[in-house]
Amino acid sequence: MLALYRRFAELRKGIVLSNVDEYIELSGDVSDLFKAGALVRELVDVVKRILVRMQRVSIDVVKIEPYVVRGRVLVQLAAKLFPSYVPVRVTEYKIETPANLLLVLTVLETLEAFKSSLRRLYSVNATEVMKVFRDIVARELRGAISLCEYLLGDPLIKPLVLKASLILGNERKIRDLERVVELECVRRRKELYVYEELLKYRRLLKDKVRIVKKLAEQLHKTFLIEVSPEKLYEIYGFTLVLGSLIEYFRIDDRWNIDVDEEGKVIVFESPLRAEKIKIAISYNAIPSSVKSRFVAAKAHGLIEDGIPEVKNIQGLPDTIIKVEKSGERRLVIIDYKYSRDPSYLVASRYKVYGYLHEFDADVSALVAPGFAYDKVSEDEAYRQTGFYQTAQEKGGAVIHVDSGGKILALIFAPPIRNEVDDVKKAMLAFLRTALPL
Repeated sequence: MLALYRRFAELRKGIVLSNVDEYIELSGDVSDLFKAGALVRELVDVVKRILVRMQRVSIDVVKIEPYVVRGRVLVQLAAKLFPSYVPVRVTEYKIETPANLLLVLTVLETLEAFKSSLRRLYSVNATEVMKVFRDIVARELRGAISLCEYLLGDPLIKPLVLKASLILGNERKIRDLERVVELECVRRRKELYVYEELLKYRRLLKDKVRIVKKLAEQLHKTFLIEVSPEKLYEIYGFTLVLGSLIEYFRIDDRWNIDVDEEGKVIVFESPLRAEKIKIAISYNAIPSSVKSRFVAAKAHGLIEDGIPEVKNIQGLPDTIIKVEKSGERRLVIIDYKYSRDPSYLVASRYKVYGYLHEFDADVSALVAPGFAYDKVSEDEAYRQTGFYQTAQEKGGAVIHVDSGGKILALIFAPPIRNEVDDVKKAMLAFLRTALPL
């Protein structure tokens, strides 16, 4: 899910993953976190361009040299000091200018902001599952920190670090320094035009760093959320489906991407010049254009009339995919079950089959880690053992339910790292059947 923000720069809205009675929220600002590295790489480019034309101030210094003459001899003073010493005038170049101090200060501010955010991330004890999430975020920040430290080690920048450190955190002095540099850039544009990029970058940097700090605060709540193995498997299954969907339709940054239904539905739209395709994929949410038959249903009691809550018994599939293309619509429903228990999987298969009719879907699928055929305890499950065992060996199965084209699918997706490639192949094969291009 985090990779989605890294891949699609246009994605600015938050994504919400339901977790029983609470939510795992990925703020739209998380995209700025993954641009932290890119932001610092831009700073590296700006600094490199400045170093080529770095401002230097020439200063004439009078030195008294013993025996060795380095510079222009000052004849007027020579009589007083000769023969022991020779007074000379030497031209030296100084890089401690307001513009160069602001350059080093920018790197230091960026470094301190990311270090502060990193410390904030680790100031709370995250739950076991969320430690993985936290470590991914921390890795992005560490990459940005390393780039800043690399810049500060440059031979031309290093001598100014101590002086810039004294100004760091003093907002008044920093504002005064910015005003001085802005004025110098106007007055001496031919000499200092490369520093104009630095001023533009600083304005951008302030907003981005503020967002990263704010995000580190927001993630505190997320890191404390307890996620059950069943819910974690649902999210794992959803990301597999989402990644396979992006690969299957070759969705890239030319596509429009948006988030609807309070962050629970991700919508992709094909580029204008291509064939019009609109794809909506949800997690534990029903898109507004998808209706359950129970919404319009009526119920009454067997002894006394009046059961107004009938609409509340509508199903809530884990994932709904709706694809609109050339005036046609395909609806796919997927449920994820973290179980290998034969009886439970057989019952779940009936559940997803029921979704075909409740939502008038074209395809419904059950995703599970496997089938423990040696633990059968019911007659119904026992009779179906052979089918499930064979299907598991082949990564799953597609069942053409009727002549109307409705499909029921079974996909085995064990959450094991060295089997992920096979699971992705099975998922792509399922999408080719469910959503033919």
